[in-house]
Amino acid sequence: MGRVLKQRNAIQKFNAAVFAGSFLFLFAPAAAAAIQGEAGPSSTGQIVLRLNLEPFYQISRIDDIILQVTDFDSPLRHREALCIRGPKNSAYTITTGSEVGNRFEVEDGAGNSIPYQVFFYEDIELANADQLQAEQRSRPYAIRDSGLECDGRDNSAIEIFIDSEDLRNADYGIYNGVLILTVGSV
Repeated sequence: MGRVLKQRNAIQKFNAAVFAGSFLFLFAPAAAAAIQGEAGPSSTGQIVLRLNLEPFYQISRIDDIILQVTDFDSPLRHREALCIRGPKNSAYTITTGSEVGNRFEVEDGAGNSIPYQVFFYEDIELANADQLQAEQRSRPYAIRDSGLECDGRDNSAIEIFIDSEDLRNADYGIYNGVLILTVGSV
């Protein structure tokens, strides 16, 4: 009888070890699945490879904008070309911001400001643009380029628009501001 109990205990311990080993195997990272070779005339091992392709997005080919206003009877429109790239067959959004919070303004440092609007041209060749709102994500756009700096060409554009009435009502001086463009996955 003692021998049967010892065998039953041994079987239970073996089953528990198999269960625990199976449980650990299910939750072990892929790197732990490597199989070591056995010593002998030849030996074969197995390595599991895992490749995690992280999505990437980049906005580039951008420059600072310096404008001199001499015509106060017409609105100011300035279009600036840029490059947006990312993974093939993916989409992106643009979130805009400024240093003054949830609005687009340039300031003169003396408490005066001029509001402006931002428009985005998904395709630099098209005339249609979407108006972007400060601190809000745009609608999704399709990635058209994945090459470094769009293979040396611009593919999109932003346009800065200032109404002529805002220009006429502003005090003369130098106005500065920061426009932040963040490109990311949908």
